[in-house]
Amino acid sequence: MVEVYKFINSNKALVSGVREVDISKALIDHYSDALRQNRMNKFILNKTAFNPHDNSPYIPGSSLKGAIRTAHLSVLASERQNPIVNFWEISNILSEQDLRNPLFTYKQIGKQRLSNLLEKGLLGIHKSKDPFSDDPFRLVKVSDLLPADDVRTKIIYAVCKSKSDPARQTRADKGDLYQMLEIIQPGSTFEGSITGNNIDKLLSNSHDVYRANRETDLHKSPWLKTNNINIDNPSLIRLGRHGGAEAVTIEGNRYIKIMQKKGEPDKFLDHATTTWLASEEPRPASTTNLLPFGWAVLEVLPFDIKTGIYQERKRTTRMGIEIKDSETQGIASQAAGLKDAVIRQVIPLQKVDPEKDNSLPVRIKKVKNPQTFVDFMKGIKQNEVESLRGISLKEPAINIGLIEYLESTEVSTEIKKIIAKKILEVTTPNKKWDEKKRERYKKLQIMAGVDNV
Repeated sequence: MVEVYKFINSNKALVSGVREVDISKALIDHYSDALRQNRMNKFILNKTAFNPHDNSPYIPGSSLKGAIRTAHLSVLASERQNPIVNFWEISNILSEQDLRNPLFTYKQIGKQRLSNLLEKGLLGIHKSKDPFSDDPFRLVKVSDLLPADDVRTKIIYAVCKSKSDPARQTRADKGDLYQMLEIIQPGSTFEGSITGNNIDKLLSNSHDVYRANRETDLHKSPWLKTNNINIDNPSLIRLGRHGGAEAVTIEGNRYIKIMQKKGEPDKFLDHATTTWLASEEPRPASTTNLLPFGWAVLEVLPFDIKTGIYQERKRTTRMGIEIKDSETQGIASQAAGLKDAVIRQVIPLQKVDPEKDNSLPVRIKKVKNPQTFVDFMKGIKQNEVESLRGISLKEPAINIGLIEYLESTEVSTEIKKIIAKKILEVTTPNKKWDEKKRERYKKLQIMAGVDNV
């Protein structure tokens, strides 16, 4: 292997059709030492996911969809009337004796696929015979994101630091093994398409969850250097490897393994105690120039069918959107998928022909009387139940006077409960109500499963 490296190094002028990447001076010295000492087996570079046809990097759509899904599940778990917390304790799968053994509990959470059960429960498909077909995210389509302009990559080191005390040495800081990742450099823009129901709601949920994660990180680790990202942007997100355990787990249901010193039992907490950062050096003496991985901003643009989404690569603007500079790190992945991404992404959103739009919000606007209300309820499909939770029923014809029709219509109890809650949300009790209206309001509360007021 060493001889191969030496041959390439001495004949690099003859090599063609390769990608050029920037590297730090520390990496040059590191490579030279490894080559001289015959230790190339420890000099491993994790390259970014790239298009083999033109050698340009890209972001797998599955990675973005997964990040959006995780955030949405966190919102569903926390916004319930009785928020779901520590699902493994209330699932009735583990006994009290099991729960007293943290390591056994940790193993069983994986072995019993408790996180999978939690997801199905939150999405309302836990009783489905075909959960894949009934999963509401089946209708959310996210394309791979391709560069909107020329994108340069760089190889950097990933270093692990304690969140509470960056000067304290972590387990990953010891020894002579280093993580070297190819990343996308600052100021990069990618584009693709995302389609499905309630995209705005999904992105809003994503922003709320990841902004809270970011603010928590900065509160616990004030020494962290912040990226130049506007956290009030409506679609902040965190993607990929080294984004932190909090970015890939459901709020209130985290059971994170914290490895301890040799001979000491591992701990299990609801938060990570270390963070991975991008560095120009393998063992940086200061945290001044270290940046966290994973942060990105999504901008949703209307889709222009005449322009398309993937045009010629060399350009600096697209559909009037200028590429913005951002003090961020980038993307590093192997063929298996995305590793690290902190980039600015532009995702055109396809528009739907109004005449063919049969989405829930459009059908709600067609409710004008009790009969159209009944038709609306009967027309709700199982895969639309999740979307129903995220929309408003603030229409003049929808009010507490429809409780009798809600009670008598043959639809699922779940749909009735959601609609009852939605009607309560847009109904303000009035002291001047007569007994009949108060009785209807009480029925709605019972159907919605909320306490009387």
